[in-house]
Amino acid sequence: MIQEPVDAQPLCDLCGAPVPDDAWLTVEVDRARPAESSVVGFDYLNAIFCSQEHASQWLAGPLPAPEPVALLTPSRGDRVFDALLVPGIVLVIALALVGLWTVVRWIVTLF
Repeated sequence: MIQEPVDAQPLCDLCGAPVPDDAWLTVEVDRARPAESSVVGFDYLNAIFCSQEHASQWLAGPLPAPEPVALLTPSRGDRVFDALLVPGIVLVIALALVGLWTVVRWIVTLF
C-alpha cells in the first residue's frame, strides 16, 4: 500500500512531544464495535509513541471511545450506476458468447 508523504512530524499520543524519524513506536489496536452500534465491523486505533514506556502507559489505561461512523447515503448517480452495472455485465457476457460462437463456426468451416 502506498501512502502519501506526510509533511508534519508525528507527535507522541501520550505526551505530545515530536517523535524522531529513527526512534518511534506505533501500536494498532483492533476491537469489535459495541453490540448496540448500528455499524457492523471493527474499530481500529492507531497510536504513535516516543518510547516503549509511553506505549505501555497508554495501553494500561482505558481505550478511547469508538469514533462515530457516518452512514453513507448513496447519491442518484450511485443508484443509476448500480442499476446499469448488472445489465452491462450481462451484455458483455452475451457479446463474448456470440463472438466465441462465431469463431467456432469459422474454425469448423476451415476443415
